[in-house]
Amino acid sequence: MPIAKQKKGYALAIAGGLWFGVVVFVIAGNIILRRTPFGGIARALDTLPSPLREGAFWLFWIFFLVGWIVPIIWSVRLLNRANDKRSASADGSG
Repeated sequence: MPIAKQKKGYALAIAGGLWFGVVVFVIAGNIILRRTPFGGIARALDTLPSPLREGAFWLFWIFFLVGWIVPIIWSVRLLNRANDKRSASADGSG
């Protein structure tokens, strides 16, 4: 079982790292997402009423900018649990 958690932990760490890389690339490259294929989403959001549009804008921005933290933290927890179980079974206490 710890091996499955390790694989899942590494996959989440890689996904979080890639996500963070995309965020850095977009911000450092000064890319305007409205001019990419994601522009369709922006045009759809433009049709919403002003309060909903503003709320959706901030929600998507927060998700994009700090969403990578969730898979990184989850991967660290999974990898720590897998290592704890492995060390406990090696000590003979588990």
